Amino acid sequence: MTITQPHAPRRVSALCPGQGSQSVNLGHTWSGSESLSGLEGDYSEPHVRAALSETDTREQRQTRNAQIALWVEQALWRREVLSDRRPNVVAGHSTGEVYALHLAGVLSESDSLDVIDGRSRAMAEAVRVPGTMMAVLGFTYDGVREVLEQAAIADLWVANVNSDKQVVLSGTTRAVEKALPIFDAIDGVRVKVLDTGGAFHTPLMEEARSTFEDVLSDVQFREPTTCMPSNRDGREHTAVEWKTLLAEQVTAPVRWDLCMKVIVDHTESDVELSDKMTLSRLVKRERKNTEGDE
Repeated sequence: MTITQPHAPRRVSALCPGQGSQSVNLGHTWSGSESLSGLEGDYSEPHVRAALSETDTREQRQTRNAQIALWVEQALWRREVLSDRRPNVVAGHSTGEVYALHLAGVLSESDSLDVIDGRSRAMAEAVRVPGTMMAVLGFTYDGVREVLEQAAIADLWVANVNSDKQVVLSGTTRAVEKALPIFDAIDGVRVKVLDTGGAFHTPLMEEARSTFEDVLSDVQFREPTTCMPSNRDGREHTAVEWKTLLAEQVTAPVRWDLCMKVIVDHTESDVELSDKMTLSRLVKRERKNTEGDE
């Protein structure tokens, strides 16, 4: 007689994307779903209702509205695809780290909403110098840094290292305009100006970091119950460290490339709390690259 051994459950990651991944008109998209009914039953805050109301695309792209809409959508997706399921690794990209901290047990869901409320307000109010961001595709992080050193463009920084071939720069509008033709002239490199509300993850957001730090001072942070690598260094941290890191993230670069190494090492599949699948595609590519190196 042959006894079939049950398959071990696949280790899964839960991924929370950042600003720009939110959908417009969430109330319409999720109309009639049990997930929406559950969310509306749990929360009656005016900013949650506003995120679910009909708004035009331009209005929802504004930092204040976009970050809250992102939180609402991730709360809906959590109810839809995770429920009581416990992921083995949780990771968030930029704004997505806030809801990811809820999934990791560091913040209650209600506290994570208060945090995103304070974060979005602080960042929206701090956007005084015209700024933007640009993606450099098909070029390594080291290559980007070398070009930046040679070009010596003031008020321009690396904001995101999303993979070995995707780096995002952030700075004043003038600085980004100077950098565009320089990178565009490099063979095999593509550049794209991103539709953002400011020069995020740079020293230009220092005012927002300071304001957000005050918001976090009264929020209870618990010790993580799930592995969660930080945008700062791809490492796990304590509750006290997370409170500091979350504030500093506003002005510091997002090292998603380091987070992906942890995700790939500890999981076999991914659940993204979004229908855009931006992070899932990056992780899938990283898995293939890792398998090719073995």
